[in-house]
Amino acid sequence: MPAMAVLLVPEEPSASTAFFKFQVQKTNEPEEVREAALRYLGADYFQLPELFSDEMTAVFGAGSTIVASLLKAKLVLLEFEQYSQSFRMLCKTCRLRSEEPARESSFWQARLFNPNLPKDAEVLGFKPDWKSATADPMP
Repeated sequence: MPAMAVLLVPEEPSASTAFFKFQVQKTNEPEEVREAALRYLGADYFQLPELFSDEMTAVFGAGSTIVASLLKAKLVLLEFEQYSQSFRMLCKTCRLRSEEPARESSFWQARLFNPNLPKDAEVLGFKPDWKSATADPMP
């Protein structure tokens, strides 16, 4: 697929999940929610990479045929760019269950930017096979 928003989730996401959920539920003004989210994520949220899990997540609509395809493949190649560097890595895919903290964190983070995201949205996890990872240029 040509594009997919991939999220990073802290190892212990309870504090950020609580913030995301509170912001979504406190107002019906999507612009206000989005601005609060951007301030929070743009501040120190990403400043300590060691606090994050190496599993990435992505949120999809319920019944997504893309979800079915990714789960069937079990192993997918993620390719992405960050500034002037590109990355490629094989990842194992799995569906995150509703009680998993990474699923809740991803759901509420996505809801910050998409207030119409249904509660039954699908969240997939992508666990990298670091031996397969390449970067250009290498860090």
